[in-house]
Amino acid sequence: MGTMYAVQRDQVSRLLQQTGVVKGQEQGKEAILATILARGHGYLLAPPGLAKTTLVKVLQRAIKGSVSRRLQMTADVRPRDIIGHREFDLSTQQYVFHPGPLVGANIVLVDEISRALGLTHAALLEAMQEGTITHVDQLGAIDLPPFFTVLATGNPLENEGVNPLPEALKDRFMTQITMGYGSREDELAMLSDLDAVFNPTMGVLEVMSVDDVLVAQQVVLNIAKNVSAQAMGYVVDVNRAARPGTEFFKMVHGDDAKRISDYVAVGPSPRGEIATLLIAAALVLIRGDEYIEPHHIKDAFRYTLPVRVIMRPEAAIDDFTTSDLVNITLDRVKVIA
Repeated sequence: MGTMYAVQRDQVSRLLQQTGVVKGQEQGKEAILATILARGHGYLLAPPGLAKTTLVKVLQRAIKGSVSRRLQMTADVRPRDIIGHREFDLSTQQYVFHPGPLVGANIVLVDEISRALGLTHAALLEAMQEGTITHVDQLGAIDLPPFFTVLATGNPLENEGVNPLPEALKDRFMTQITMGYGSREDELAMLSDLDAVFNPTMGVLEVMSVDDVLVAQQVVLNIAKNVSAQAMGYVVDVNRAARPGTEFFKMVHGDDAKRISDYVAVGPSPRGEIATLLIAAALVLIRGDEYIEPHHIKDAFRYTLPVRVIMRPEAAIDDFTTSDLVNITLDRVKVIA
């Protein structure tokens, strides 16, 4: 990469530094930033109180001119509440369209997305996949900004009132990012900086603009487009090795293929390969590296696989998780020399 992308690397590095107000969660913060730079959407699995909303506020403050919105999902939230709705204006005797919070937003935090109903999920699906929203009272689709990212949270601690995400919607997320509790040192640092707890954006600097983010996203795409044949082959192989029912799957896992097939119903689609490549490219820019190497792909795969595989009930019974599938796959797929 040399000095070709030095400006973008410096900007991205300073953007990541601004998230230091949230103590700990370094891997999660890097993964969220990689998702944004890869033009994707992130599914955050985290218990309440881990500063997800604070992190979005910090990113919005650090990116000059950006707009962030927060949607708290409950069973009574309807598409009109996020897309917009039409009302009759008595003064003009005409119907007026009032845009919803998705319109004009750059970063959207969708809190507890699994509490929303199917119609609302469908509205989000169009926004995430197409970059547009459609309202029955509007002619044509409404374009969302070129820089548009959904960060949706799921609460892994509760099952009451939760509607599982449709697989079509889950597959539109580029990454699944699991955020756990920080270390003792992280929590001590939080308690030692109560000003930041109550005013987290107080010391945050504007280090990028919306246009800068768009340029950085193009840089990530360029890095991905210039990937070596060996690295591209590795991206394909790790994803295909997590896809049961294929000869390659059987070759990689050998005598263990039958056991894993009993746990995994559906593996990653080709969209998973695209996601892995783009996240790997984003990690290259974030870390200031030169080009995509196997360790970038391995780190990316840990975020891109879990959101796009369907596990069988037997997996839960035997405590076989998507993390187990990731680890087994990365251990068995050889890097092409």
